Amino acid sequence: KIGQEIKVTGTAKAYAGSNIDGANVQYRVTRSASFPSWSWHKWGYYPYSQTIEVTNGIVKTDENGKFIVSFIADEDKTFEKKYYPTYSYTINADVTDINGETHSNSQYVMAGYNAMNLSIGIHDLFDRKSRNIFKVNTKNLNGEKIIAEGKIVVHKLEEPSKIFRSSLWGRPDNQEFTKKEYYKLFPNDLYEKENDVTTFKKGKEVLNIRFNTETNDSIQFTGMKTWIPGRYILEASSIDAFGEEVKDIRYFTLIDNNQDKNPTNETWWFAAVKNDAEPGENAEFLIATGDENLKVLYEIELKDKIVQKEWFNLSKEQKKL
Repeated sequence: KIGQEIKVTGTAKAYAGSNIDGANVQYRVTRSASFPSWSWHKWGYYPYSQTIEVTNGIVKTDENGKFIVSFIADEDKTFEKKYYPTYSYTINADVTDINGETHSNSQYVMAGYNAMNLSIGIHDLFDRKSRNIFKVNTKNLNGEKIIAEGKIVVHKLEEPSKIFRSSLWGRPDNQEFTKKEYYKLFPNDLYEKENDVTTFKKGKEVLNIRFNTETNDSIQFTGMKTWIPGRYILEASSIDAFGEEVKDIRYFTLIDNNQDKNPTNETWWFAAVKNDAEPGENAEFLIATGDENLKVLYEIELKDKIVQKEWFNLSKEQKKL
């Protein structure tokens, strides 16, 4: 855990296999940080931490060639606990034997505010008629599987009430207009982050289940075939050995490739249903719009030549190609 002393034991051996006793071991410990995959959605950016040296020094091997490197697992104070950082401490050691030959090796140790990483094996987009069983991954910071229990909740997200066009420039530091004034002047332009799925309001709760990886490391999305196509948020949570909350947040889009209902309220939406095909098979794609009377040009190109071309209209619907 962060703030505790870490001790790493090593053994120095000559190339012939004999232990190297009484030798100086020069070591160097560096630290880097990683963050959960949902950091971008939660905070609007992915934190970055530079690799820095934590400590260095010299220790001696004992009669069995063993040595111990100890250091304090300090955190990067530029990142708050809310970012859920996981720190990797890399120990590089060099020892020189009596023949003047230098032996080098490295090892890493993971530490954090939490004793566990939790993740749900779910894709960003899938069909509601597809397999509804998903893997629950609970591992310690060194990647070893551990037993844990917790809760998973899934909500349907409410789409924006109108279609916004993407901004061609960044958000201003200071808004000169209120949201009401801005919408009156620019009714289809973004005022804040209206198109950002992380800002969408939670709608209907469609799933609330508990898991225990000791008995089953998978969960089932009961009733998924009846869920309305659209965007959803999954929130998984558990308590680790330190008594700290561990969570995973996933945003996904649920589709039905046999229906004509558009899953999102956007001007243009596209998804590949089957983009790998053998000769004679068909590739399948979905296009959709939340707008009315959208004129679409559909073309197929083969060896730099247009072999098929078609115009058609879409109006608040989904179409399979």
